[in-house]
Amino acid sequence: VPLTPQGKAYDSYGDVSPDGRRLAFARTENRSTGIFVGAVQGGEPRRLTEAPSTLPRWSPDGRWIAFSPSRGFTGGIWLIQAGGSGLRRLTATGSFPVWSRDGRSVGYIDLGPDGVQHTLSVSLAGGQPHPLGSLRFEGFNNPFDISPDGKQLASSGVIHLSSEIWLLEPQGAKTP
Repeated sequence: VPLTPQGKAYDSYGDVSPDGRRLAFARTENRSTGIFVGAVQGGEPRRLTEAPSTLPRWSPDGRWIAFSPSRGFTGGIWLIQAGGSGLRRLTATGSFPVWSRDGRSVGYIDLGPDGVQHTLSVSLAGGQPHPLGSLRFEGFNNPFDISPDGKQLASSGVIHLSSEIWLLEPQGAKTP
């Protein structure tokens, strides 16, 4: 069942709220992409961001949405309250946000000084980002997700002949 109407807009990167009642997604129309929130049951969604934004991810408590201005790594990770207020920048660089299971930090992908993608985590309280283990990815745009128990990380990458999905069980790595 389509949750967003067909039309001139391009809707992508949907993320269902923890209570299952709302959908956050990126909508591109007139060459501008923003974060929208709408009811899963239908109705007109509401735009939350005016500046370029994509890749929305709900916080575990449903109060915040983390996003990036683009799928590149120069825009950083931003937060906005689900009601549309409280916009703030969490990191200067990085993309593809992933919330920790306790909602106190956000993991994300960034390019290291060697030009290789790395997974990092930053606390909502501030401070310096720290690496999520010693994971290194080949290629670009390898979004990841962390299991609810924090013991596994799933990501894609090109290792053999095509894109593959890997389930990693990092040993001794800090989870976000």
